[in-house]
Amino acid sequence: MPIRKYAAIMLLLFMACKPAKKKETGNVVSLENFDGFVNNLTLLHVPTANVYIWDTITAQYMFMDSSVSFKQIHAVRIPTTNDFIPVLYNGETAEKEADTYILATYTKQGKLIQKTDLLSIVSARNGISLYGKLVLGSDSVIEVRRYYVGDDVAKNKSSIRRLLIQKDGHHSWINEKTETFQAFTANFPALKLPASFPETPKSNAYPQFDMNNGWYDLQNLLGFDFPKLRKVGKVTIPGNNYSMYLIKVAELTGEDYEGAIEDGLYLVTFDANGKEGGRMQVAGGEGEEGYYTSWKDFKIDSSGSMHMIEEASDGTEIGYSLSIGSFNTTMNKDIALEKDGSLSFTVTGLDMDLTHFVGDSAYKTNDRADTIENSYFELGNYPGVNMHIILHTWTEKSDYVYEIFTMDEHYKIVDAITLASKLAPGKQPDLHVKIEQDKLYIAPATKMKMNGQVKILLKDAFITVGADGKLTKNTADIAAAVAEAK
Repeated sequence: MPIRKYAAIMLLLFMACKPAKKKETGNVVSLENFDGFVNNLTLLHVPTANVYIWDTITAQYMFMDSSVSFKQIHAVRIPTTNDFIPVLYNGETAEKEADTYILATYTKQGKLIQKTDLLSIVSARNGISLYGKLVLGSDSVIEVRRYYVGDDVAKNKSSIRRLLIQKDGHHSWINEKTETFQAFTANFPALKLPASFPETPKSNAYPQFDMNNGWYDLQNLLGFDFPKLRKVGKVTIPGNNYSMYLIKVAELTGEDYEGAIEDGLYLVTFDANGKEGGRMQVAGGEGEEGYYTSWKDFKIDSSGSMHMIEEASDGTEIGYSLSIGSFNTTMNKDIALEKDGSLSFTVTGLDMDLTHFVGDSAYKTNDRADTIENSYFELGNYPGVNMHIILHTWTEKSDYVYEIFTMDEHYKIVDAITLASKLAPGKQPDLHVKIEQDKLYIAPATKMKMNGQVKILLKDAFITVGADGKLTKNTADIAAAVAEAK
């Protein structure tokens, strides 16, 4: 995937999985007397997939309890049919600067029955991206989720704990045993090879498994509301200590997430003892604000070799500036199960689609300036190599040049090909001026293997890109090249 799109999708996932922010508007409540305090608190509804702490307390502590001092503290009521009042507090502690959730139950006269610390997260603790989420499935059980995002996912296991609020107002953690690996894998259907999944299976006939205390680490899926998980199939490869499992994840919704996420199919590996070796999404799609990425046509050969296609679409500035609607890329991958259980992939082809680009149309889309303007867009990079593929636009009044050039990590231009130009007779613009980093940011290339071609598809030709940055224009049948990409 081109670096620009990869960064955008990772940001999307981060936004989708982080806990909801506190509601900016809510009641301001005083602790002067208990009746006034609890009667002015917002009452949560059940079920609540992401508990918001709405109301702000005028003091820096809980009702009749100054044992913990907060910079600011919020509270909300949990509904109950019993003869007590449960209040959920949240705030950043003054001493440890920890985002802390505490449940306290009171008699109707305001006497404390019990309080329990539910969750405490220190911001940016050693740089670790830890998040928490409270889910209220009923008025008697609070589900406390802890999960990690980014690079910390593989190093730390997520967790779910459930607190039971009893009829007398006391509360205690439910002691639930984690299922065994053997129990988790027992009812995975055995897949017959070769197997093909053009998209995520729509059937819900596959065995479903529970989020709570399951062997499978849900990781940042816990940031969504109530994801549904199903066991699609198992594949054992002779000579490898790890087996492959396919898991369908559905209903990825969240109150704070406005993007689109399709049901997904995930490939996960485990050894005989349940040690996870790797995981990868192989079907589904997700996107937000003009970016969309999809995974499709996942296949497992009789030998256990795997293949898939990853497509990305950028309907933001590149698509608009070029008047092509969206800029699309197609990446073909071969996937291999390694001896240590990890999943490696080799790119066997990367195509960047500019078949709808027309110079005059692109120029008319943009505002015209009397002075020289240079615009740069990174289309992607040669997989695994710091050789970046840049679309450069040069304009001055009615003159323009659109070109593709390759550039290394030091901003040195290696090769260039003009896509379209319109210049006054004899005009020779200085195209390759020094590029300031604030005009064009490039991220280091992600490590990956490459065994194929990188093509830029044009209306009547295509350009191949070499690992050394060499650009070669081919005037062969573009329809054949597009068909080959698909």
